[in-house]
Amino acid sequence: MKKNNAFGRIGGKLVVYAYALFLLAPIYFITATSLKGEGEVTKNPLGLPASPMFGNFAEAFTRGNIAKYSLNSVVITGTAVALSLLNAIVVSYCLHRIAHRKIGMLIYALIMSSMLIPGVGFVTLLHLYQDLHLYNNLLGPILMGATASLPFNVFILVGFLRTLPKEINEAAAIDGCNDRQLLFYILLPLVKSAIATLGIFAFVSNWNSLLGPLILLKNKELFTIPLGLLDFRGTYTVEYNYMFAAILITSLPLVLVYLRFQKYFVEALSGSVKG
Repeated sequence: MKKNNAFGRIGGKLVVYAYALFLLAPIYFITATSLKGEGEVTKNPLGLPASPMFGNFAEAFTRGNIAKYSLNSVVITGTAVALSLLNAIVVSYCLHRIAHRKIGMLIYALIMSSMLIPGVGFVTLLHLYQDLHLYNNLLGPILMGATASLPFNVFILVGFLRTLPKEINEAAAIDGCNDRQLLFYILLPLVKSAIATLGIFAFVSNWNSLLGPLILLKNKELFTIPLGLLDFRGTYTVEYNYMFAAILITSLPLVLVYLRFQKYFVEALSGSVKG
């Protein structure tokens, strides 16, 4: 029996280590490639760079126009995340307050709508954006990013709000709180971990979004980072060392956002609700 337990523990550790290596392999490959010269990328694609070329990062930043594209990405991502969370909060509160047995069906219909195959409605959406004069300006990707994650955000927030005791609403009503005060001063602080987690997901999704900006933006001055990375792709070759260097540079905001809100992220995953 003890031998079986020992083998089980060893097997479990091996699985964890193998999974960790699987996750770290792309990071190693991107980092190693970003430090190589153009010829070394093809001659030694998987090995360590013979002579690390840290100048690739400065070259990628300049040639890739990272500063301009980063500013566009910050504007689009920041505004889209704010609008998405605000809309999700208001809609979730309304659904939470409606005491009807069929409200659950509406919530599941919302989450099912977010599972549609990406790109199914892009042709219709493109014509709509052109009619509304939202084509080839930053407002188009902002609205697309703000609405894309709305069903999922509503589904999660309603679930968190339903875990709160009903006595909170009753006590607030007795104290004379209106809906705005109840939502923003009492309920939201109790589900801030869920809101922060949804904000992280929305930030990552909008920061890495390629298909939406690719369809809606034609002016290169409005390009976002994912579109800008395509500049390193030539007709017959791809400058992988500069492209991967640019990827590492533009991934820093994602890491910083996660580090800033990781406490709330862990709380949301553990299902805890704290005041």
